Amino acid sequence: MVIVLPQKFQVVSGDNGFKAGYRLLAITMSFSLGAILSSILTEKKGIPPFLHIHHCELPPGPRSRPHDLPLNHTAESLARAARARTLGGTLGISICTNLLNKHIIEALKKVLSPQQISGLLGSARWIAALPEEVRSVVKRIYAEEYRDQAITLTAC
Repeated sequence: MVIVLPQKFQVVSGDNGFKAGYRLLAITMSFSLGAILSSILTEKKGIPPFLHIHHCELPPGPRSRPHDLPLNHTAESLARAARARTLGGTLGISICTNLLNKHIIEALKKVLSPQQISGLLGSARWIAALPEEVRSVVKRIYAEEYRDQAITLTAC
């Protein structure tokens, strides 16, 4: 969502890059707070994060459960869980972004020339150069595709 939302804010809402990033600030702050809370719960309450439920390869045994390990291994298991979440998120975003671009290009072919599509995919500023009636159609196409992408990412 850190990539998708600013794009949506720029293309559909017409925000500049600074305003789109500013609107995203609350969401990115919640990520940090969630990581801190997860670490505190793991250490103080013994509640493992979601990925700690699964086996992972850590000493002292080849298939130890992270919440059964001594305290000095908790940081390592948290780091492994964070890496797994990051990898999954990166793969999910790349797949969804490619699908989004494919669907947007197909929909835009009905109203824009190949040169206009190329320029628009390169920068959201191209929307301002379009005639008003075409601009509203392009914004609607983007809004629908971003909505479908958000539903897909939420379902995953």
